[in-house]
This record gives sequence, C-alpha cells and structure tokens, in this order.
Amino acid sequence: MSFKKKKASVPQYEEFKDTPWITQGREIADIGGKGILDNYNSVNVFDDAQRKSMEKLNEDTYNRAFADMERQYMNTMGKYNQANYNRFGTLNATAPYYITDQYQRDFQRQMNDLAYNKAVNYENLVDKELQRRYNTMDMFHNLYQYGNVPHSVDIANWNTRNTNKDLAMAALNAQQANSGGFGNILSALATGTGAAIGGIYGGGTGAQLGAKAGNLVGQVGANYVR
Repeated sequence: MSFKKKKASVPQYEEFKDTPWITQGREIADIGGKGILDNYNSVNVFDDAQRKSMEKLNEDTYNRAFADMERQYMNTMGKYNQANYNRFGTLNATAPYYITDQYQRDFQRQMNDLAYNKAVNYENLVDKELQRRYNTMDMFHNLYQYGNVPHSVDIANWNTRNTNKDLAMAALNAQQANSGGFGNILSALATGTGAAIGGIYGGGTGAQLGAKAGNLVGQVGANYVR
C-alpha cells in the first residue's frame, strides 16, 4: 500500500498589530523610562546654584519679617515713651522703665524665635523641593508602567512566532515521512504540538490554543491521502 503525497499548506497564526493606543503606550513608557534614568541619580543632590537660590529665598523671607518686627518695635516703644512721659513726666523713673523693659524682653524673645524659624524654614524649603522631585519621579514611574500593555502584546506575538515555527516543523516532518506509519506520525505530531502550545500559555487559554495548534497540524496531514 502506498501514499500519495501532496504539497503541505501550513496555516500560520497572525501576530497582533499595534493599535494607536498601544503605540502611544510604548511612547509614554519610553518617556517615563528616560525620565527615571535621567533623574534617579541626582534626585537628592542640590548643586550650588540650587542651594544659593533656596538660601536667598530664606534670607529674603527672614529680612522681611525682621524689618516688620523692627518697625513695630520702634512704633510701640515710641508710644510707650510718649505715654510714660505724659504720665510720669520722665522716662528715667522706675515705673516707666519697668514697662519698657518688659516690652523689650518680649521683643528679644520674638527675635530669637524669628532666628530659630529662619533655620526651620530653610529645612522646610529643602523638604518641599525634595518632595517635588519625588513627585516627579513618581510621575515618570507611572508613565513607565504604561509599557506593561505593549509588553504583554510583545510576549503574545513572541509566543505566536514560536507556535508558527512548531507548525512549520510539523509540516516538514510530514513531508519527509514515507513509511506506512505516516498516520501515526501525524497523530503524534498533532497531539505533541497541542500539548506544547497549551503548556506555554497555561489555563483555559492554553487549552484552547493547544487544541487549535493540534488541529492545524492535523490539517497538514489532510493534504496527504492514501
């Protein structure tokens, strides 16, 4: 008994084509990745220009507050002196001296607090700048995550290419088979290819794709009739 061999037609799975949304995902992910690479090593570093800028801002804020307090002090002391002179006829008596001395002590405490707040304010400026930078890095990270969808498409297409290689190999083996056990060979190839594809994807999806792959190999054998 002999076999009549026909030319094998090997069906091929098509790869998924990029949509505009997926293409944009690739571009956005590239922007995010570049942003991370450009900034991760300097996010906590302040150069001289940046430090001087923050120091100037802090100094300007302090000087404005100091000038306001000094102006208020001078106005208040003038009012106290006028009131004391009108009341006591002198500024050198104990009573007027006590009143102005208490105010001067309060003013000195306020000035000490202002100097302390100057140091605290500089630290706050540094912390706020760092937080802005961290927020920017988070933005780049979120942009980078948009690459997950294109990446999943690339993996699916890579598996599709491997599946097509398996189908092409099955067809080649079928063309080279000349023995009476040709039907058994095709059956084994169909079963083996289906199992291999099912193992790649796993789960229900793997079972469906494995069955399709097995059927495709079976179609190769349909081109060979006895």
